Amino acid sequence: MDITPGCVCRSKRDIANTRLTEVIKQFWLESGGVYGYRKVYSDLQELGGGCRENRGYRFMRIAGLRARVGDHDIEVTHPMLLFQQVAKSVQCSHTE
Repeated sequence: MDITPGCVCRSKRDIANTRLTEVIKQFWLESGGVYGYRKVYSDLQELGGGCRENRGYRFMRIAGLRARVGDHDIEVTHPMLLFQQVAKSVQCSHTE
């Protein structure tokens, strides 16, 4: 434990939990709030581990991070999807 005068003592586990929660939140934000705990866990494994699936789920639940389910007002971010939408709208305007 880190002990310094006038400071709150935090265990190594508590510090690691805080860092892991920050990483999980970053992955979730980068996904636009779409990723759930399974995909965040997959990203953590690609990064080099960090935790098991249930621990990641617990941290997401405690932090209030939830996956967006369904297609409710999803912004198009992938260039190919944007191209397909534009192409579809151009075809519709030519047929009218």
